Amino acid sequence: MESPVERLLEFHSVRSFGSRERLLESQEEARGLYRSLAFDDVQQLVGIAIESVSDDDAELAENIFRNLACLKPGSLLPFHDQLIDRHLYCPGVMYHGATADTANRILGCLSSTNFDDALPLNQILCALAWIGNETVQRAFDSWRHDPPGWADSLYIPVEAYAQIAGWELMPDGGRRDLFLRECHPLVKPDDENCLPGVLEIATRHEGSCPWCKHGMTTLLDLNLSRPELEFLHLDGDRLQ
Repeated sequence: MESPVERLLEFHSVRSFGSRERLLESQEEARGLYRSLAFDDVQQLVGIAIESVSDDDAELAENIFRNLACLKPGSLLPFHDQLIDRHLYCPGVMYHGATADTANRILGCLSSTNFDDALPLNQILCALAWIGNETVQRAFDSWRHDPPGWADSLYIPVEAYAQIAGWELMPDGGRRDLFLRECHPLVKPDDENCLPGVLEIATRHEGSCPWCKHGMTTLLDLNLSRPELEFLHLDGDRLQ
């Protein structure tokens, strides 16, 4: 029987799944495998990803790192020092939840590295944005008021990198999230977790297009009177 790591590597090696149904099935299976990985499995995958970078297979490495970061949050925390030692910062999301010590190590790289092009710099700033803690906020705020020399090679202000990770730097130097911490999944009507009457999807709109006169579709129709949607803090009874 194949190990979870072997099955995931096989999944990442497939270029065509033959049909949309097979693709969705394989993706669901891979998500389940990533979520169920033991520490030894994660360690093995991290090693494979690092070797893949050395073998010029950055795509495999990025796929592994991104899936570990997103599907098994916190699984990469023990490996951040190892990744920094190898100057691996992409995808930046793999540093999500990193410690202040990790943030300081990455910040140190900015002061000790001579950037010949903007790519490594861009990757480092994305990684810092995904960390997003007070250490990073102070650094971004400092660079906003006193841009470092390497900022001239960027296409956007340094502090704008925060938006890549879903937050922005406030005028006072603090952080404001551009997303809600509370969320609910979209499920099929026959799902056991479905809450009827909260949301309708793809319903017929009573109006018509003012240009072509054809009928229109309401993509999302939220019933704001339901307590499940109070966290949105929106006025009115419905949001379409």
